[in-house]
Amino acid sequence: MSHTPRILFVSPYIPNPKATVEADGIDFFYYRNTIGQGVFQLRQMQSWHPLHFLAQNLPVDSVVLENPTMQMFQREVERGGYDIVAFSFTVLAATRILRMVSWIKEHFPSIEAILGGYGIAALDDFSPIATQLRSAADGICRGEGLSFMRSYLSQRYGMNGAGPLRQDLLPTRVSLFRTRIPLARQLCFVHSLGCYYKCVFCSTSSQFGHRKVYIVSPRQLYTLIKEAALKHPRIDNAIIYDEDFLSDRRRILQFISYLEGDEELKDHPFLLTVFSSVRSISQYSLSELIRLRIGVLFIGVESFRREILERETARKRTGKDIAELFHQLHSVGIHTLGSMIIGWDNQTLENIQDEIDSFVALNPTLYQVMPLQAPPGSPLWAAMKDEGRLLEGGLYAGVGVTSPTIRYKNFTHEEVLDCIDATHRLLVRNGGPSVFKMFENLAHGIRTLRDLDGPEYRARAAVYRKMISRLFLLAFMSRLMFHGQGFRTRWSAVMKEWFREQPVRATLLGLCSLLLLPILVFYCLGGIVLHHLSPYGEQPETIRREYHAQKRNG
Repeated sequence: MSHTPRILFVSPYIPNPKATVEADGIDFFYYRNTIGQGVFQLRQMQSWHPLHFLAQNLPVDSVVLENPTMQMFQREVERGGYDIVAFSFTVLAATRILRMVSWIKEHFPSIEAILGGYGIAALDDFSPIATQLRSAADGICRGEGLSFMRSYLSQRYGMNGAGPLRQDLLPTRVSLFRTRIPLARQLCFVHSLGCYYKCVFCSTSSQFGHRKVYIVSPRQLYTLIKEAALKHPRIDNAIIYDEDFLSDRRRILQFISYLEGDEELKDHPFLLTVFSSVRSISQYSLSELIRLRIGVLFIGVESFRREILERETARKRTGKDIAELFHQLHSVGIHTLGSMIIGWDNQTLENIQDEIDSFVALNPTLYQVMPLQAPPGSPLWAAMKDEGRLLEGGLYAGVGVTSPTIRYKNFTHEEVLDCIDATHRLLVRNGGPSVFKMFENLAHGIRTLRDLDGPEYRARAAVYRKMISRLFLLAFMSRLMFHGQGFRTRWSAVMKEWFREQPVRATLLGLCSLLLLPILVFYCLGGIVLHHLSPYGEQPETIRREYHAQKRNG
C-alpha cells in the first residue's frame, strides 16, 4: 500500500462489570494494595500507557481512545477514517474485545484489527473465545509493541524511520476510597518488558520468552524523567515499569550518575516507585538506594517455605534475609509493597498460619495477597493443564483478580479467599492503614538519616520533611478509625516522638486532622452510596487524545 494509514488505538469498552472491592477488576493495583483499610483505602486511576506510547512514537496520525462505551467506539470508527484499529487488553477483557473486533469485521471488513497487551496470553488457550479472537485478528503482537508496529507499517505500508523516543504519558491519580478526592499524582515511565526469573505463575515473563526487553537506555530514562519532572513540578513521585528494575547493577549505576550530575534535578524532590526482587536489591547499599531516589519497592515475597521458593520462584528470593531487608528499608523511610501468594501445593490449612504470621511480621507498607493463579502461557498453566487441574473458562467468567483458575491441592477456593481475608485483617490490626505506615517510615527515616554523614542523607531527610506534614493529617486521624493492639502501640510511639520534636506544629496539625475527619467520612460515605445506587458502580475515565505525525516530527 502506498498511502499513509490512520490508526485508532483503543482499550476495552466500558462499563466494566460492577463488583465488590474484593473482586474489583478495574483497579486491583491500589484497591488490592490497601484493601481492608476502610476510608483510607486508596484508589488509583491510571491510563492505558502503552497506547499513548505507541501513538507518540509512530510516524502516522492516530487517536488513542481509552475506556469508551461500545457506542462511543462505534461512532469513532464510523467517522474516523481509520485503516487500522489496534487493541490493548487484559485476559479479563477478552470477551469484550471479541465483541469489538467482531463488530469491525462485520461493518468495516477493510479495517485491519491488531491485538496486543498482556491479554494476548489468553490466545494460548483453546477456549471458543481464544479461537475466535485468533481467527478475527489481522495481526497479533506477542512481544514488544513498538517494534511490532514499526515492522507492521513497514511491511504493509512501506513506512520506515523512527524519531527520538517519547514517553509523555498521562500521570496517574491516587484518591481516597470511593471518591475522586486527589491525594497524589504520579509520573509513569516504561523501562523494560519481560523478566529472566521464569516464575511459574507469571505470564508476563513467558510472553517475552523469559527475556528482558529494554525500551530505553539509562540516559534515555534520565532524560524522559527530567522532561516530565520539569513539566509537572508539583508531582513528587514517579513509577518505573520494569519487572525487576534493579537487576542490572551496571545500568543502574549509570542512571544514578545521570541523576546526580543534573543540577536542575537536585532540588526536585521526586521519588521513584520500582519493582524488584530480594536478589537484585541485595546488590545495593542503602546509600545507593537513596541516591537512586527509591521511595517504594515492590518486592515479591511469594512464600516463606523453602521448597516453594526453590521450585517456583527461580532464585529471586536469594540474597539478604527478607525480614532484615524490610526492616532496613523502613528504617531509612523507603516504603515496601510486599506480595504474597496463597494456594501453593506445599501450603496446607495446618501450615498456612505460619506463613501469614511471617508476612504480617514484615509490616509491608502496602501489600498484595493473592490466590495462586495460572494465566495462559505461564509454566503453571501448562502444568495444571497436564494434571487436569485447570478450570475451564475461569479466566473469563470472573471480573476480578481473585477468580479461580485452578483446583488447589490442599484448599478449596473459598478457603484460599478466607486465608487472604484473614491476612488483610492481621496486617491492619498490627500495622494500621498504609497512610499511617508511610508516616511512620518517614519519621523513622528522618531520625535515622540525620545521624548519618553524607550529602545524600541530608537531601533525602529534607525530602521527607516536605512530605510528612501531609501524611500526618491522615495518620493522626487513623487512630480514631482503627483499634488493633499492635497498631495502637506503634501509633502511640511514633506520635509521642513527633509531638516531642515539633510540639506546636504537631498540635496544630492534629487539630486540623480532627476537623477534617467528619468531612472525609462524609465524602467517602457519599461515594459508597453512589457506587451502590449506580447500575455500574465506579468506572474509569474516558479519554481521547489525538496525535499528529507532522506536529510530532516538526
